[in-house]
Amino acid sequence: MKRLVDITVSAVGLLALAPLLLGIAIAVRLGSRGPALFRQQRVGRHGRPFTLLKFRSMGNQPTHSGPLVTASGDPRVTPLGRLLRRTKLDELPQLWNVLVGEMSLVGPRPEVPYYVALYNADERRVLDWRPGITDPASLEFIDEERRLAGSADPERLYRDVVMPEKLRINLEYAHRATVWTDMGLIVSTLARIVPVRRGGQPASGDDPRPEPIVFRTLAAQGLFAANTLARSGSALVLMPVLIALLGPEQYALWITVGAVGMYLGLTECGLGQTVVNEVGAAFAQGDLRRVGEVQATAHVLYWMVVAPTTLAALACLYLFPVGSWLLSDADAAYRPLLIGCLAVAIPLALLRIPLLVIPGVLIGIRLMPVRLAYELAGTVLAAVAAIAVAWSGGGIIGVVIATNLALLLSTLAVYRPTIRDRPWARLRLRAFRPGLLLPLASNSGFFLLISASYVLDRTALCVLATRMDSLVLAPPLFLALNLYRVAGWSLVSAIPMGVRPYVLLWHARGDRAAVQRALSLCTKGVVAGAALIVTATLPLLDLFSRVWIGPQHALGATTFTLIAAAFLVDALMLAPASLLIAVNRHRWLACCLAGKSALTLGLALAGGWIASNQLAGLAWGMLAGTVLGNLPLPLLLCRELALPLRGVLVPLVLKPTVASAALLFNSIATMQLTSPALRGVLVGAQLLTAPVLLWTWLLSRDEQRVVRGIARGILAKVTGAPADSNPEGASARPTLRPDREAA
Repeated sequence: MKRLVDITVSAVGLLALAPLLLGIAIAVRLGSRGPALFRQQRVGRHGRPFTLLKFRSMGNQPTHSGPLVTASGDPRVTPLGRLLRRTKLDELPQLWNVLVGEMSLVGPRPEVPYYVALYNADERRVLDWRPGITDPASLEFIDEERRLAGSADPERLYRDVVMPEKLRINLEYAHRATVWTDMGLIVSTLARIVPVRRGGQPASGDDPRPEPIVFRTLAAQGLFAANTLARSGSALVLMPVLIALLGPEQYALWITVGAVGMYLGLTECGLGQTVVNEVGAAFAQGDLRRVGEVQATAHVLYWMVVAPTTLAALACLYLFPVGSWLLSDADAAYRPLLIGCLAVAIPLALLRIPLLVIPGVLIGIRLMPVRLAYELAGTVLAAVAAIAVAWSGGGIIGVVIATNLALLLSTLAVYRPTIRDRPWARLRLRAFRPGLLLPLASNSGFFLLISASYVLDRTALCVLATRMDSLVLAPPLFLALNLYRVAGWSLVSAIPMGVRPYVLLWHARGDRAAVQRALSLCTKGVVAGAALIVTATLPLLDLFSRVWIGPQHALGATTFTLIAAAFLVDALMLAPASLLIAVNRHRWLACCLAGKSALTLGLALAGGWIASNQLAGLAWGMLAGTVLGNLPLPLLLCRELALPLRGVLVPLVLKPTVASAALLFNSIATMQLTSPALRGVLVGAQLLTAPVLLWTWLLSRDEQRVVRGIARGILAKVTGAPADSNPEGASARPTLRPDREAA
């Protein structure tokens, strides 16, 4: 089971984090001379040596230059290297070591042969276990650099005191370790990497200056994007595995059940965002009693909605032909199985809804890393459970039960770290306040409409296709929708999400010029990002789907192109919609998005009924509905933010539309080539030239100057002053770090 978790998590991580890994590798190469990866021999299980991988965090000097250990203040460490070490991003390449079996996610940190030779007989027992990326000793000594910095002989202190103590901690843990304790350790590690606010007080070293706040905000949004990418990567890994174990039809049933679960999740009623807003305001004011009142009242309100919804949904399964509504006559044999899956999925999925108040409170009280860790743990646990149950012959119903239970358990597990050292964050029903029910419910209705719009965008086409055609269409459709509507959407939405707090500040100050400038840059950044995603993926998507899930599930280039085009259209309005929410102008936005979803659904149904090719008709209808449904948003933007219409239409609509259309047509032309190698070469060439074209076409000269200034600031933050770098190494004696690069 432990090895299954390692394989699943490492595969998902490498796929989902590929853009981040590439970006770090490029930054390392640009920051100093030398390769992006650092390789070093470490001692693995049973004393077998292996090559450990890390991102290089030092200047390119021989491994014998300087001590075997690294320390805070070591002149060999580059400024970017210090950032990578502090955030542990330098360890990400070790996911490859985990995938090939040389390491595990959780296990004693591997040492260099020099230190292993110093182990006594009892300490050598640590080599009976596969080394890991994290271990309990790493958490206990998370501030090890600071501890060693004050020693006159840091190396001796590490050898005689720190290393034996870490070995003792790891040996104690190894004898009682289980998959569940490992998962808890992973969650704890993720939660400790990023500093958070605790107990209403700033984290240690919290800096009120604007620059650190900007970087923390961008880092938080990067974590959101990485989390969603992990979910997308998990879905990508599960796809061929479950198709092989269950068959394409049962896998399609699993997708359908998941879509129904997302619709049932709308019984959350948008209350989660309201909880975040209310708890965040109370926490910022130090009103911890109000935090408990909002939490308890929201929990009760959830149950008031969920309990009757569960009974009504189960009654519908018994009284109405739900199977006929969701599956075509060609798949009538699978209708009883679908009803069985829904009968177990509905109560389990709805049971999670009242517990969502806990992660909502986490965001409100500034515990974003814990929230991220909970979601990542749930994703991993659900993926592992799905593979394990399918492998053991549990069938589709077993997979549905296992995945829902995994998500339920991960939601429950986050409660303990939430209340640790925060007794005021406990869920106490006696804090329930009836007077809060109506304000919470009324404000949440608009967020419900926004959530419903996003759910329909991600699932409607897949559900309609299986109903009007066949279950066999579900896997490739799910692949495309997951790529563009989930992963792509999350990547580009990180841009406006990161700017939201500042737009709110500028809007409150009446600084209309700053709001318009932020809106323009965010919109163009989102459009450029979406266009580059389509350029990189669309020409190769049909080939990839044939290889990944089999040629029998091929859809053809037309459907993939229409889904990508709809994604580009939505990207035009993503930043304006996000910033309208930021300035609390979401009511009319919610109505517009609800109307757009209804129009898209209606036109998709009409296209499916009219066209001879039902799938193409559905996709064309979806694209038409997306275009028409987004038309009112520029007018709404001008009305709500008091912006001139001409100042919105030309720079924020017309020019981005032309840029997106040009790159889309270029991708369509590339798809006509029959040679995969030639397609790949052209895609690479387009990715090199497209940023230049987008830069010159989309951005004005003033915006180019602003972006250059931001880029220079980030580059200075990453690379530091030349005087601080010593790429050739130095003979200065620094303080130590145990999992060293020189080591």
